[in-house]
Amino acid sequence: MSCPVLDSLSRAVDAVSGLPVPSGLGAAVVLEEQARVLAEAVARMQRQLAVRMAAQEREAPPPTEVRGDAVRAGVGTAQAGRLRLLGRFAADHPDLGTAWARGAITEDHVAAVRDGSARLATPQLREELAAAVLPHLPALDAKRARRLVAHAVDQLQPGDPDSEELSDHAARCLAWSRTPRGGIAFQGYLPAAEAAAFTGAVEALVASLRSEG
Repeated sequence: MSCPVLDSLSRAVDAVSGLPVPSGLGAAVVLEEQARVLAEAVARMQRQLAVRMAAQEREAPPPTEVRGDAVRAGVGTAQAGRLRLLGRFAADHPDLGTAWARGAITEDHVAAVRDGSARLATPQLREELAAAVLPHLPALDAKRARRLVAHAVDQLQPGDPDSEELSDHAARCLAWSRTPRGGIAFQGYLPAAEAAAFTGAVEALVASLRSEG
């Protein structure tokens, strides 16, 4: 069944595909704006595709291969599979799905919550996780969102060694910066085993430098 809005969208995409790519003096500014607009459009379309793939699976009689349909239409295989899974997860968590649909959170945020939910034992805990982290997600980038989800999982299901190991892995980060006097300052977090290896290597290096004078 034809949809006027989607028909118009298809024509607009065809028109965009025919636009020349700017070059020369002043092109960088134009290209930056064009790339921003296109990126926003892609993000919106991917959200809508994920929602409709999930709805198609619910409504269409089996067998329905929505991922294959998307791949045949030109979506990358991995991305089609990811959107299908995220669409299904968002459909099961309406508040999360609504925030994603209006652009308050991103595909990466939904993926972080989905991955964290997979580590929880009951549907009730999964609902509690989504409710607990959703208010904070819009202000976080993908990496910090995963750290937040990992921490929330630990709070909801404490004492699970597998959960704690995964949380440690998600939280690992290490950054360094130069000090005004030419030194190096480190900041971050490493799990116990990696922290021991890192500090051992640094201590060995310091001892070697001292012995060399």
